[in-house]
Amino acid sequence: MIYNKNSFKNFIGNKEHRQYYIKVNKEYVEVSEEVFKTIRSSYDQIRHMHHMEVAKSVLYFEDIDLATFFCI
Repeated sequence: MIYNKNSFKNFIGNKEHRQYYIKVNKEYVEVSEEVFKTIRSSYDQIRHMHHMEVAKSVLYFEDIDLATFFCI
């Protein structure tokens, strides 16, 4: 399953009862807080690692054209 930032929703009815949803097959499914936080944490970690890989790729001159462009 591939997640994106729109795959996670949480609604706060009151402080005691929060509802957590994850998108599965184009539909939001209510899940427990533990499941929501586990999957969201995993998604955030993958997103962070991807961001760091892109940042590191600029260190190599052959990849600089992929990361930036120049206007004259």
